Amino acid sequence: MDLLSCTRWGRDWPANHGERIAREIVLDSIVLGGDAVIEIDLGSEERAKILQRALEPETNAITDRSTTRVSVSGSKMTLKISANDLTAMRAAINSFLSWISACERTLDSVIGQNP
Repeated sequence: MDLLSCTRWGRDWPANHGERIAREIVLDSIVLGGDAVIEIDLGSEERAKILQRALEPETNAITDRSTTRVSVSGSKMTLKISANDLTAMRAAINSFLSWISACERTLDSVIGQNP
């Protein structure tokens, strides 16, 4: 079973809807604000770089409440999110994870049609 692991609280939860790729989420210092580091293994470096390019415009969004940086190392994509408050942190995490999910579904659909 795929699990989401949160090292800050030492707990594991079943992955949402049995997604095929295990994701490890490492959260640090999210109290009133702070930083979150999310590592996602996307299975291949090519796929990780495609998603990085897709997310890049979102990292340039003009806001004073949060910033996000996306990097790729091999098949792993890392999101580094800094926020001034918990609400901004939650919004940034939810937005980026939703965009990643949408990109993955799109890639799966396109690859499935054009093997």
